[in-house]
Amino acid sequence: MGPSRQPAISGSTTSTGEREMTDPKPVHESIALDRAWQIGRRIYVRCGYESTLGAQLREIGANWDREQKRLWVGSGKKARLIPLVQAADERVRRIEEIKREGRWVRIPYHAQDIREAAKSRRGIWDPARQEWAFATHEDYVAVRDLVVALARREQQAIEAERRERARQRQAARAAEAAAEAQAAVDQRARVLAASGRTPTGEEAEHRVISTRRMNKATAWDSAHPLGKVVRLRDGRRGVVVERKVWFTGADMASSVCWHPQTHDEAHWDLLHVLAIVEPTADERAADEAEAAERADTAELHQLAREMQSRSDHAQLTEGWSEIPDSLQVGVVRCWYGTADRHDGGRLLLTRDDRVVFQHPGFYDEWVRTERITTDPELLARVRAVFDAGGRTRRYVDQMNYDYEVVVHGDAP
Repeated sequence: MGPSRQPAISGSTTSTGEREMTDPKPVHESIALDRAWQIGRRIYVRCGYESTLGAQLREIGANWDREQKRLWVGSGKKARLIPLVQAADERVRRIEEIKREGRWVRIPYHAQDIREAAKSRRGIWDPARQEWAFATHEDYVAVRDLVVALARREQQAIEAERRERARQRQAARAAEAAAEAQAAVDQRARVLAASGRTPTGEEAEHRVISTRRMNKATAWDSAHPLGKVVRLRDGRRGVVVERKVWFTGADMASSVCWHPQTHDEAHWDLLHVLAIVEPTADERAADEAEAAERADTAELHQLAREMQSRSDHAQLTEGWSEIPDSLQVGVVRCWYGTADRHDGGRLLLTRDDRVVFQHPGFYDEWVRTERITTDPELLARVRAVFDAGGRTRRYVDQMNYDYEVVVHGDAP
């Protein structure tokens, strides 16, 4: 290595105490002047105090010069110093050569055991790169595999921790769901107990669908309150023990949402969970009365249909007979329609046991017709209608059919 730069010029002290100024002189032709130089009787060496060379120089008696901030030995130890410096320069050259060969491994800061392994395999630490270089491929592979194995273990530990956190979150959600479910069960029990009704053990859902514009608070107010007794279409009654409300947008309603009746526009769903209960005596009586009314309404509608369309009970004639009220047991009048009411005819029972059905005809001819029959079975059914007294009924099919039963005095 040739000299690259001159060290700082210093002098030596003479016996008279004056500073003798001299230029730095090379120590050896193979040693750069900025690595080691001689001034007077002292040989200075540029090296780290704690470096290998620094330790070797101290072993041969080197001292520290505070002004030069360098280790020095007397010129009498030059022969011992030169091979030490040459060996240090060779080490530096070899280190640079190893670095250029590119067998680099980055060792994590916390991997103390791998760093010790790197040192045992003569690894070279580069502070600038924060990596270790190795002289042989074998050493490089051995340390690299240690780092890879550590990374694999750490990744496995991370994944195990992630799975454990996921398990804990799932367990927490399950516990929360179980707590909510138990709270719902407890609430149902409290609501049911407060209602004073006898449960059958069954549950049912009662859904109300509203297209009215409202917000969620209004939707909650629109839903049946907890504890209310709701009657289902099949006649069963249930206490509202749980409620849910949600909004279904137009897109969802038209493509995904399904109900027994189609709702293809935005709407609110009001869902009630009912605990089915035994009916009370009053409710049974009301149910029986309602069933009787439905049967009576159906019978009125059926009688009108039969007298209007069936020819085996009566002969059809045009025009109406004039039958005074005094000769009538009673009359059943019929109207039908939705927005408008149309005359659907009248059914009469005469005191001489005839059933007469008079119809005003249909649009646009309006030909009046009349059917008269004395069929015993039909006569008995009509008489039973009037025996039940006067009343009004509505039969709902594709349109509304309204019936009015009028009794003229007591039947004989």
